[in-house]
Parts: sequence; structure tokens; C-alpha cells
Amino acid sequence: MGISTFSGAHPFRSECLLEAYTQDVLEENGGDIESACDEGLKQVPELLALIDAGRCPRCGAALSEGEVPCGSRITECRCVPVCKLCGDSEALESFVMTRISGPEDSVLLGLLGPVCDWPIDHDAEVTALAEARRRYGRRVELLIDLENQSVPLGDLT
Repeated sequence: MGISTFSGAHPFRSECLLEAYTQDVLEENGGDIESACDEGLKQVPELLALIDAGRCPRCGAALSEGEVPCGSRITECRCVPVCKLCGDSEALESFVMTRISGPEDSVLLGLLGPVCDWPIDHDAEVTALAEARRRYGRRVELLIDLENQSVPLGDLT
């Protein structure tokens, strides 16, 4: 798979996805590294099949033809290709996590997507991003733009 991403340090490497998945399982569910690796080896092939089919592994949507995909923030190298919607959602994760305080904010949960939960619900993500834009207006667009330029966010969050 010679897929390059907009912000990736190198072309996509399946081992980067497996490593991120394993780490996420350890953080989300606890347990030992061996069982986390075993789970990763069972689940990551499904995500690789989505990438091979030209689909976003995070939400399952088709990657836009001719457009360079975003690099997922699940790895430092950002080589895992995701669609623009997921790239924008990942850019807002930290911001949104500080804003969720009760049931009225549950719609924003659609922006959150640990890799061990991939693929996430595409429609819930679309709804969550629209709601974040409605609630926080221009700040959301600034955060997305700054994140995509790898500019430190500082006091904007």
C-alpha cells in the first residue's frame, strides 16, 4: 500500500496502525500486551481492507478520489489515511473533550473515535461536527486550520 497522507512523515505502514491499535486497547481496556496484540491482529485486517478498498478506516466513508487523505492523529507519524471529515473530527477531539459535561452534550461524542472502536458511526460523526460548528462557530474552524498546519494551539482551546 503506497498511500501517502497530507501530513504523514512517510507512506502508510500497516505496522503503525497495528501499534496504535494495540496501544489503544491497552489504554482503553487495560490488560496485558499479549492479549492486546492478539486483539489487534484480529481487528486490524478489517481496517486494512477498508484502506485497500479506498475507504476511510475511521468511519468507512469513501476517500475522495484524487485528494490526498488526512493523516490520522492516532500515530505521531500520521501515516494512517483518513477522510477529511475524520481529520477534522480528530483535530477537535481535545477541544470537545473539555466541553462535554452532561447528557446535553452527548451529540458531541460522535467526534470521538479511539482506534479500537473503528470504524465509527459516520452519520453520528457528521451530526457531531455540525453541532460543534453550530455551538462554537469560528473557533472550530480556527482549531481545525491550526491543527492541520501543526501549529501549537496554546490558549485557543
